[in-house]
Amino acid sequence: MLTHEKLKRVLRYEPGTGKFVWLEQIGRSKVGEVAGSRQSSGYWQIWIDGESFLAHRLALFYIYGCWPSHDVDHVNGIRLDNRAANLREVDRGQNMQNQRRARKDSATGFLGVVPNRKRFSAQIRKDKKTTCLGTYDTPEQAHEAYLAAKRRIHEFGML
Repeated sequence: MLTHEKLKRVLRYEPGTGKFVWLEQIGRSKVGEVAGSRQSSGYWQIWIDGESFLAHRLALFYIYGCWPSHDVDHVNGIRLDNRAANLREVDRGQNMQNQRRARKDSATGFLGVVPNRKRFSAQIRKDKKTTCLGTYDTPEQAHEAYLAAKRRIHEFGML
């Protein structure tokens, strides 16, 4: 298990840029190089002693000396932006409020919109409760209704 002391001995975190820099050579790393690489999921990952760490979680561990107990959210939605000012610890429901686009398997391609017979329903979720926002003729109209509701009730959303 990675300790706070070891982390600070082998890496320097730069809160203004969100980058980690090697202070010791570990494996193929070189002292002074930016640590890590981009994962296929879009997050920055750093390997230490054969174990993979997500840089945004590592950043909060570096700053506070303890691992985040919840999700770590990128406020601006950019997964590679690990500046301290862009990271916040949130619960899963709060983190889900920061979604900006529909999942790849969405039936409509619009966040908050589902097909409803030959029309489209807008719906939003908060605190494990789904609220129907109405049914519309086009997915674009339903999406607009969703966005309006999201701006009102998702305090952690950044649209």
